[in-house]
Amino acid sequence: MKTAVIAALAVALATGIAFAPPAIAEDDAELSYAGSFYVAGFLTRSAVACPGEEAKRTVRAALGLLASSELKAVLRGFPKKTKRWMLEGAHNFNAGAMKDGISAACEYALKIRDEAEQPPRPE
Repeated sequence: MKTAVIAALAVALATGIAFAPPAIAEDDAELSYAGSFYVAGFLTRSAVACPGEEAKRTVRAALGLLASSELKAVLRGFPKKTKRWMLEGAHNFNAGAMKDGISAACEYALKIRDEAEQPPRPE
């Protein structure tokens, strides 16, 4: 899962579409958690904003990023913090849509979704 988040951020940097990283975290573990929630928020927002039949698949991909028992525990233990991370991701989608247009933002979100759906790569 962590690999998928890192790959999604790499795609963002390579494409040049606005995609700011989550706020700086206190430690590496928190940064890893923040990335998963950030991308899930980005994808969830895109599922609402982008027209078409792909929305359900996008929501499933977003939820899949948070499906591990570890991330569920983080969600239960830190609801305000995880909500903030997800809102940052959603805000980033909105910022990309305002900067590059909704079509470009939706196209980019589909790329992120496709990457999020990939099985984790061995580290």
